[in-house]
Amino acid sequence: GWFEPDPYGGALGLALYGQHIDIGGAPAWGSGGNPLRLSPSAVGRQGMPSLIEGGSGGARVGFAQLNPPGSGLDVGFKRVKQSGAPQGATIPVAYGSEDAFLLTLVNDPPNRLITFWSDESVFPPALLAQRFTNLGAPLWTSGDVEIETNSFGFGLPGIRAVTDGASGAIVAWSGTDVMMQRVD
Repeated sequence: GWFEPDPYGGALGLALYGQHIDIGGAPAWGSGGNPLRLSPSAVGRQGMPSLIEGGSGGARVGFAQLNPPGSGLDVGFKRVKQSGAPQGATIPVAYGSEDAFLLTLVNDPPNRLITFWSDESVFPPALLAQRFTNLGAPLWTSGDVEIETNSFGFGLPGIRAVTDGASGAIVAWSGTDVMMQRVD
């Protein structure tokens, strides 16, 4: 996935796009990709995609959404069918209460995923996590899990995560140092 100028306008003039590459290496959704309208209320205000395999040839697409001025950023994810059409509701990961940024998704077999993101509404920023079912229900009922709060922001390349093969994930991030943590 990527973002580029939105032909329909919008607050930032940005839109998310995706492309499915078939087994032969050919683009399956046309040469210019497919616009991914993941939240109709945020046309032209979505960016920073995170993409993982979603089963049945589809994907899960995470994104950041710019809210009206003074309302900050939210992060969420949505399933996308093999055809490129969005499927079901957008799942809010951090909406309204945080200035969320840098969402990363990782599959957590058999039918779950773990999300990681930066809460920029506090200083220093916090790295948070949440596990979701395949249908988008949060599994850590105590709320978001705080991974890190002692960094001076999350620099590029931001937050990266991989499955650990044992019902958890390993997350790495950069701030004043490069850090790593296993989450299960």
